[in-house]
Amino acid sequence: MKKILLASTALVAFAGAAAANDNISLSGSATMAVIGGDADFSASARDMNGDKQSAKASLTTPTQFFQDVDVSFAMSSETDGGLVFGTKVDLDEAGKLGSPFSNQGVAVYVKGEFGTVTLGDTDSALDAVLLDGDELAGGLGSINDANTSHLGFNGDYLVSANGDGQRLSYAYTWEGFTGVVSFEQGPTGANGEVLDGDDDQTWSVGVGYDYDFGSGSAIFGLGYTNADNGAIQFGQDESDNVSFFTGQSDSVFYALEGEADAWGISAAVEMENGFSGGVTYVSYDFSDYKDGSLDYVALGAAYTWEEFGIGINYGQYSNDDVDWKGWGLAMAYDLGGGLEVQAGYGSSDASIEGISGMYDSDGDDVADADFTNGKLDIDSNVWSLGLSMS
Repeated sequence: MKKILLASTALVAFAGAAAANDNISLSGSATMAVIGGDADFSASARDMNGDKQSAKASLTTPTQFFQDVDVSFAMSSETDGGLVFGTKVDLDEAGKLGSPFSNQGVAVYVKGEFGTVTLGDTDSALDAVLLDGDELAGGLGSINDANTSHLGFNGDYLVSANGDGQRLSYAYTWEGFTGVVSFEQGPTGANGEVLDGDDDQTWSVGVGYDYDFGSGSAIFGLGYTNADNGAIQFGQDESDNVSFFTGQSDSVFYALEGEADAWGISAAVEMENGFSGGVTYVSYDFSDYKDGSLDYVALGAAYTWEEFGIGINYGQYSNDDVDWKGWGLAMAYDLGGGLEVQAGYGSSDASIEGISGMYDSDGDDVADADFTNGKLDIDSNVWSLGLSMS
C-alpha cells in the first residue's frame, strides 16, 4: 500500500559490458482477458426561450477480448562521490520521446544524501503523499483498470488544465517522514513548449509519515496544491464508458478554468493478519469558477489470505450541484511466478446540476442555446476478467 514516490531501479539487471556502477534493467507486463460494460445518461434543461430540452443515450462495450503489453526499462549510475543518477522509461506512455519539452513517460532523477530531484513523469506532491482508493483497497489492481474506472476514483486530485504532467519534484526522507515539493508549468506551445506569456503554474507540497507498530503499520499523508488553471481529472485508461460527459476519450474534467486550491489528508493501516484499509479526504476551492467548493472522500479496504486477495474502494464528490460517486472491486489469485488471475468491476452513479450544455447520442449539442440550469445523470458499469503477467 505504501506510496512509491519516485522512480525505482529495482528491476532485473542485464549482464553485459556496463561498468560495475552502471545498471541497465528491463521489466514488462502483459494481460489477456475479456472485458465489457455499459453506460446510460439523461440530461434536461430549459433554454434561453424557456423551452425544455432533454436527451438520453446509452453506450455499450460488448463483451470482447482484450490484450495489452507494456515494457519499461531503467538506466542508472553513480559518481565516485556517491551521487546516484538515472532514468526510467515506460514505453507504453513514451509517445513523445522526441519532444523534450513535454511529458514523455520518462522520469530523470538525481539523488544523494540531500534527497531526490526528479524531472518528468512524476507525481505531484499531493498525489505522492495521499493514498487513492486503489491503494486504500490494497493496491490489488485489475485488468483494464475496471476497479478504478468509476466517477468516485481520482488519483491525481488537482491538475493543470493546460499542463501535460511534466513536473519537477524534490523529496527528502528522514526516520519515517517524507517531504515532497513539486512544480508544473502550463504551456500552450506545441508538444509542451512554454511560450512567451505562458504564466500558469501549479505547485504542490506534502508530507507523509509511516509508523510501524507491533502488528502492522500506519500510514499518514497531508498535502496542498495550488493551480492557476486547475481541474479535476478522471483518468479512464482503457475503460472509457464514463468519459462521454465532455466528449473526450481519456478523461473527464470538472471546472476547466480558473485558480483552484486543494488540500487533503490520508490515514490508513496495514495489518499483519492481511487486513488493510483507510480513508482520504480532499477539500477543493475553485475561486474563479462560481466561487465553487467541492468535497471529496475516498474509502478502501482489503483482505489478503495466502494467494487470494480482495479489495473494495469507494469515492464521492459533493457540493450543492454535484453528487458524483462510484465504487470498484478487485479480486486476485496469485498462481506464482508473476502470473495472477484478476477480476475487476467498477460502477458510477452521478448527478450534476447547473450544467452549461448537453449532448445527444451523436455527441451534438441538443440545442444552440446557453443552458443555465441543466441536469445530467450518469449510470456506468465496467468489468474485466483474465490473466495478468509480470
